[in-house]
Amino acid sequence: MPADPTNLFVALSGKKALLTWDASGTGGVADYSVFRRSPSTRAAFDPAVDTAIAAGITTTSYVDAGLAVGTYDWEVFGRVPASTPPIAGYTAWYDASDTSSITASGVAVSQWNDKSGNGYHLTQGTGSNQPTTGTRTINSLNAIDFDGTADYLSNTSFAFNVNTMTWLAVFLSDAKNANNPRVTTFTTTSTTNDYDNTSSAIVMSHTNADAFETDYNSNSYTTAPTTGSAVQFTVKRNGAAWNHWKNGTAGGSMSSVTTNFNPGVLWVGATYAGGVGGWWDGLIAEIVMYPTALSDGDRVSVQDYLKAKWGTP
Repeated sequence: MPADPTNLFVALSGKKALLTWDASGTGGVADYSVFRRSPSTRAAFDPAVDTAIAAGITTTSYVDAGLAVGTYDWEVFGRVPASTPPIAGYTAWYDASDTSSITASGVAVSQWNDKSGNGYHLTQGTGSNQPTTGTRTINSLNAIDFDGTADYLSNTSFAFNVNTMTWLAVFLSDAKNANNPRVTTFTTTSTTNDYDNTSSAIVMSHTNADAFETDYNSNSYTTAPTTGSAVQFTVKRNGAAWNHWKNGTAGGSMSSVTTNFNPGVLWVGATYAGGVGGWWDGLIAEIVMYPTALSDGDRVSVQDYLKAKWGTP
């Protein structure tokens, strides 16, 4: 649990009070709520009982205006983001902030568990190909670090028809390159090329053209994130139609040339194209996959959950 904000200071000016405070030192706070009482009793506030005068504050200051003459108490509490996606029904869910879902020797990751209950755990048995955990964070939460040269995880029995699906993730790209580093790729088998797009699909890669590709040979692109900055990305497919969003903002849509996507292998951090490659260089924090094309309301709910948790724009 993150610590509450500290060092609340109140500066009075006429009928206004400027409240400032220090952010939680442990991170993990989505936003802040301000509580006020008059007359003052100096008793502690209880967020479960008392009503906040302001909520959803993402800065560390607040102006309380229109005050009458009297005595007042103020207190500020941080809100912890939801710990699970708000929309049920996901096929797979990988959450690096939950370190209990990661099996590692030292920092080297051999397994990243699927928290959906479906058992689609990601594994890597070769030490030289194992990404690392506990070395880097996003919004003070653990993320898995892929080195861009050899690291990847996979599940070779991933029964997921991506003709209709919604894919949401938070990640950070350290670098692009000509091999189009992959966050995730689906292929038919562990030796099926990802460009055999009658049965395979790239869901997310950072291309050397500084764009994101979401469907191989279909030229579905959107503006890439700034290298070194965490991004939240959503891809939705409903039959032939693809749509994508970066940090909640629509990046365009297109009609796929591929109509038969029935993969059996999920790659995270790499792909197969005549051999394993397309190494992701950067962090992967969370991936949530739904076997349906989420409604706009449900999609926004999950995007808001990821934004609050990982502090993405």
